[in-house]
Amino acid sequence: MNKIILSSVCRKVPAFSLAKCTSFLLIIVIFLSGCSSLRTNTIPSKISDNAELLAERGENHWGKRIRPKDARLAHIMLKRAVSLTPQDQQLVALFARVCHFLAYYVEKDSETKEILYLEGAEAAWECIVALPEYEQIFNSAQGDSAAKSLASLSVLTGNSIPLMYWYCANKGRYLAHKKVVERLHYRETLETMMHKIMSENSDYYFGGPNRVFGAFYARLPGVDLSIAADYFNKSIENSPDYFGTYILRARYLHTKAGDRTAFEKDLQFVLDADPTVLPDVMPENLMAQERAEELLTHINMLFE
Repeated sequence: MNKIILSSVCRKVPAFSLAKCTSFLLIIVIFLSGCSSLRTNTIPSKISDNAELLAERGENHWGKRIRPKDARLAHIMLKRAVSLTPQDQQLVALFARVCHFLAYYVEKDSETKEILYLEGAEAAWECIVALPEYEQIFNSAQGDSAAKSLASLSVLTGNSIPLMYWYCANKGRYLAHKKVVERLHYRETLETMMHKIMSENSDYYFGGPNRVFGAFYARLPGVDLSIAADYFNKSIENSPDYFGTYILRARYLHTKAGDRTAFEKDLQFVLDADPTVLPDVMPENLMAQERAEELLTHINMLFE
């Protein structure tokens, strides 16, 4: 029955490109396949104090994150697991990524988004400052606490890249709509961490460091937009099939520059592209296509 329904959908929407139709069908198929998922948001008592099982359950739900229910269940399971093992770098980094995913793609309420971004950033930060290499430099470095913190961040190893990246991603989103003075307060910390990531692995998370810098500088007052444009271009050169970069470039760079043509071009590219080329972030790409459609509906307001 599902095959008949899905094929009829394609016949009724001839205006869709093949990629868009494929994306639409993928969302429906994934949704239908999850109808037998958990019916409760509570953690079974038998695993409530078992970090390993909680992490396993959380990762399983994370793999099905295209369904909001599974994304939220991943958050519930991993949040509890992190509370039991707050120094597990890999686990905390995944939890911070889940918080970012829920806040950016799933939740609509602005207060809920802020809570999630802050939750992810704080979990990552608490894990970072508890790292032995961080503590060693912090306790021996000269200067005030801010200077000691920057010195400590600059010596973190490659193993800490996921923690630093998802701290910056969450903190950056949280600060996006805050007053300029608050954004400037965290500027050095975010820049230090991102430069460290770039020196260790500039390709991390599909050109992530350049993408974060592009979005950050595009929104920061007084910064030449060509700097943000250069970072966005580098990120896209690294991973042209990751749609999130085009979304951010359209939303923050092109709108600020008043470039409506470039705005439409980036978003149309996302709508026409194949979201399955990068299987690890297919859910993110599918949701980016939804975001592209939403932004295009608001184009007149964004370019008034």
